[in-house]
Amino acid sequence: MFRLLAFALAAAWAAPVDLRVTPSEAPGDHHALVIGLSSYAHLSEAATLDHARSEAALLRDTLKGPAGYDSVITLLDRQATRERILHALTVELPETLEPADTLLITFLGHGVGADMGMPSLLPHDATVATAHETALGLQELVDLVTTHIHARQVLVFTDAIHHRTHDGLFLHGPAATEWPALPPDTWVVSSSSAGEASRDGRIGSTLADALSGAADASGDGTVDGTELLSYLQTELSRMGQHPAVSRTDGLAGVVVASGVTPGRTVLGGSDGQALTVDHFISAAKFVFTDGDGVSVRCKGTEEVPCSPTCYLRDFQAGACQISAVRDGKTRTGSALVLTPGLYDCSEMAEGTLSCVTEPPRTADH
Repeated sequence: MFRLLAFALAAAWAAPVDLRVTPSEAPGDHHALVIGLSSYAHLSEAATLDHARSEAALLRDTLKGPAGYDSVITLLDRQATRERILHALTVELPETLEPADTLLITFLGHGVGADMGMPSLLPHDATVATAHETALGLQELVDLVTTHIHARQVLVFTDAIHHRTHDGLFLHGPAATEWPALPPDTWVVSSSSAGEASRDGRIGSTLADALSGAADASGDGTVDGTELLSYLQTELSRMGQHPAVSRTDGLAGVVVASGVTPGRTVLGGSDGQALTVDHFISAAKFVFTDGDGVSVRCKGTEEVPCSPTCYLRDFQAGACQISAVRDGKTRTGSALVLTPGLYDCSEMAEGTLSCVTEPPRTADH
């Protein structure tokens, strides 16, 4: 009897261990809440952000397309009231999320109070005078996520530190390091460090590029939190911004995009089509450094020759098609035009054309 028991124990000990991930631990779906606010019901016109709404729309299209998200709730300007945001966090998302899922929350808009030790994010209907009641306090947001959001991982991205003012009050929202204690499965990344203003017209598109595949440094078809942060730090530092993160431990395990093409940006859009955004460009100047037979065609415009400079006015934002002849060969490419300004175009090493822009200084915020 004892020999049989010993044999059974030895066999059990020697049996291979099943290391397969259980269904509850397997990667789940990706969901997002995208909030973009260019205008506010009770803030002065001087506080208007030129591109937050359109960049949020671009980010929405990126998440639905190349980033491979399963659902995206988008709240733009008047849709992004305090009540509507709270409803999304306490009703809509809890009805959608499963314990294995990942949630990305992005907020492009204004915040207030970080310079006074009372940081909060401003929904469309908030007033600065009653921010303690009408804004979204950080502790309130953390409590809501802790209580209602039962996901495997939550990443919050904010762009809410600006030069803009309202009635003499600086609209300084929180950086990632100014949030209260977060649950172990939640991280915050901000587009700039505490007190450092961000640049209107570049944040959303940079984030969209990252989630499209440009941040996939490992080339495995996914973008994790560490890759995302590294890409943002590299790209935004060119503009004097230094993204911050609430903490780095565990960030590498947060998959924020999957099924992406490594190195891809939103220029190509989803399935080879240009992403659509919902605003018009008042004027853009294209300058080509070399080439003959140069032309540009943007959404809703005829093809315009450039020799070597041309202007396009009043056209829909998005990808513009560019072409030029050099050494008897036609080079083609595209330029993502989201803001008015100068677009400097040249041939890249692989023989395609690319345009680099610097938004007007008046767009700072």
